[in-house]
Amino acid sequence: MPDTHEPGGEGEFVVLPDCEGALAPTAPGTEVLAAHPSGRPLVVGVLHGDRLLVVRTPGGTVVVLGFCPVDRRLLESRSAGARTPAEMQKAASGLPGSHHVVVSSGGTVRAWGTLAHTRRLFYTSGPPPVPASNRADILAGGATALDETALALRLLLPGVPHPLSDTTVWRGVRALPGDHFLELTPDGRARTGRRWTPPRPELARAQTAVLLREALCGAVHARIETGAVVSCDLSGGLDSTPVAYLAWQRASRLVALTLTGLTSEDDDTGAAVRAAGHMPGADHRLIGADGLPHVLEGLFDTRPATTSPSRVCKAHASWSWRASPGPPVPGCT
Repeated sequence: MPDTHEPGGEGEFVVLPDCEGALAPTAPGTEVLAAHPSGRPLVVGVLHGDRLLVVRTPGGTVVVLGFCPVDRRLLESRSAGARTPAEMQKAASGLPGSHHVVVSSGGTVRAWGTLAHTRRLFYTSGPPPVPASNRADILAGGATALDETALALRLLLPGVPHPLSDTTVWRGVRALPGDHFLELTPDGRARTGRRWTPPRPELARAQTAVLLREALCGAVHARIETGAVVSCDLSGGLDSTPVAYLAWQRASRLVALTLTGLTSEDDDTGAAVRAAGHMPGADHRLIGADGLPHVLEGLFDTRPATTSPSRVCKAHASWSWRASPGPPVPGCT
């Protein structure tokens, strides 16, 4: 049973309760990625190069799937004194990166994704034993009817408004909110609970600015190996600009991409050009929006990026399309 894998794209997996009769869908390449303390399968799936970290302690098992710049010793140290599912959850919460976390203790499972929904978790509303997965279509398995109303909502542009976006296109398959955890009980039932609440607005703006800068620096620098060649968006907006700047500070070479001509009044391009002027040596590329992939590009690929129509389809296709006008940049991440 593997304990670690190298970083890469998100895999496909199923989380099983610690009870008899819990079965996971089978597919080519599927393997048991982690086991309950009882020995039953806990996480079953295919990694597709994603990173896997499994830690076993006297209190149970902790599984991290995805990008997390935390080594085994630190996670073992954090989890060493945990004995209950709640304590195991607390020990594994707040880890940096973008990943799923699954803990198993005393026959109970708790699992969650990310607050920003970059890593989603889904579960079924049918009779126990209830499985969970990072892909809704795996749980649907072809035997669950489509929710035509939810499917139609996915065709809205620029996107499905909240809270309608928290549904799935499959009847009987539910999406876990990012601020909740999923608990699978020893009898195979599922319940959810809140794992995060917004902090009270008690700090001054100057204090929160320092905390935000530290969090952004830590997140970007953890993603970039020293001396790496990195590509990123530089739209000129308030989100991509600081991320690009922090990447430029650490990377040996930054390739910053700006799409132009998205609207008739494109003010962002000028902002992006000015921002790039503060990053000496950055390779700033202006790319016209003509021929930009369709919003649902790639949806019918053999292994689409999402389980239903969404803007993520366009995002994945756009990165491939942007690389096509010229030769690829060696070593870009």
